[in-house]
Amino acid sequence: MANLKRDRSGDWILRYWTNGRGSRLAYHNLGKVPHLEAKDRARVLLAEVEASKTLADPAITFKRLSDLWLSLHATPNLRERTLASTDAILRLHLVPVFGASRVRDLLPVDVEKFQTETMGRKDAPTPATMNLRITVLRQVLAWGAAKGIVLNPIPPRSIKALTTTERTVYFEPEEWRRFIEAAEADPLLAVTAPVWRLQLLTASRIGEMADLTWGGVDFARKVLTVYQSKVDRPKTLRLSPDMERVLSGLVRGVPAAPVFTDAAGKPWRCRVLQARFGAVVRAAELDGGGVHGMLTTHSIRHTAATWARKAEVPLDRISGILGHKDPAMVLRYAHIQPEDLDGALGAVARAAGSAVNER
Repeated sequence: MANLKRDRSGDWILRYWTNGRGSRLAYHNLGKVPHLEAKDRARVLLAEVEASKTLADPAITFKRLSDLWLSLHATPNLRERTLASTDAILRLHLVPVFGASRVRDLLPVDVEKFQTETMGRKDAPTPATMNLRITVLRQVLAWGAAKGIVLNPIPPRSIKALTTTERTVYFEPEEWRRFIEAAEADPLLAVTAPVWRLQLLTASRIGEMADLTWGGVDFARKVLTVYQSKVDRPKTLRLSPDMERVLSGLVRGVPAAPVFTDAAGKPWRCRVLQARFGAVVRAAELDGGGVHGMLTTHSIRHTAATWARKAEVPLDRISGILGHKDPAMVLRYAHIQPEDLDGALGAVARAAGSAVNER
């Protein structure tokens, strides 16, 4: 029960029972504002009061909330590699800055300050990485608000995302040759070489290679089925001779057994494969660099799309090997340089020449 009235001086006064009729009356002076604005302020204030009644801890800190989020939300819903990445973002970047702060005291300006100061350092992350950190922060706050644990103090669209440039890279053929040779030359890294080879040949994600089982390999029908957990559907590819050569060098197991295993015969974890990938990059003296920037395991998928596009494979075919429903998504993966357009321009010139000659 609450009422909103204007006093003699023109101020709007909100009066409400703190815990239902018969409890203590509280008063808030909302100031000399238009009636509609006073009603909006009153609605926000009453919502805060109502929410605070159900808070597990009205003074909960961001660290405590992030711990709850990881234990109650993230573990059953996020895949291992996503959970590891999220945990690292919270532990290394967000909790050191916001951990001791009460969630209710956080302001958009605090997040903007964190964003600005981080991007101003010599070791600043890429804009895409910075945006990801802010996304994780907002996910935790939104979850806490949805569960009635806290009020989300960061309104939607209050933090502007940084402008990103091309966020992934690909291998040039010579870089790929150096990469594979470095992997196969080191006994500790050689066990991962088949993973990289098949990932390129199938234009797959690293998690799809880690999850691939022998049940998805049909040598008789020449078919390879890769389950795409990100989009929750399989993609079926023809088993090419190159794919067969990679798979024939592995110990075949029962249908449920993983295709790729470590030296001890255990399934690969994505985080371990990512670490081995970095080791191969360093051994190949690529120093993390490739065309346009930092190489990652996902760069292999971009490499497949880019090479196919440069070979003038139609977008719908590239979309098929990537497992996308929308061919337009290929444009995010196939990175074209100005010189790659020469063939297309030459075709236009030839067609134009033919048209002139026919006149």
